[in-house]
Amino acid sequence: MSFDEQYKVIEDKFMENNTAVSRNYTAQFHITGKDGGDIFFSYMNGHKFIEPVRHNGADINITMTSDTFEEFMSGRLDGFKAFTTGKIKATGNVMLALSIYNSLR
Repeated sequence: MSFDEQYKVIEDKFMENNTAVSRNYTAQFHITGKDGGDIFFSYMNGHKFIEPVRHNGADINITMTSDTFEEFMSGRLDGFKAFTTGKIKATGNVMLALSIYNSLR
């Protein structure tokens, strides 16, 4: 899956989901590997924003390989299991990561 396809998957799931986290937040996906890149998204005062850039200071930073991203987003890989086994790394507000995980599923 190319980075453009990865971005589109996140954009579609994030924008179509109406069960946004109940507070303002910023999040950064860092997808590593040949087809990786950075996806920044935020929920601010009822508005959603997403862009293919790297930002410093996000509330949560989530890192995974391109392969893990594909498995995770297709539902073949459980996010909690991937986190506990180190396939997905998260820094910052990990409780927020769980909320985001639930809203992207």
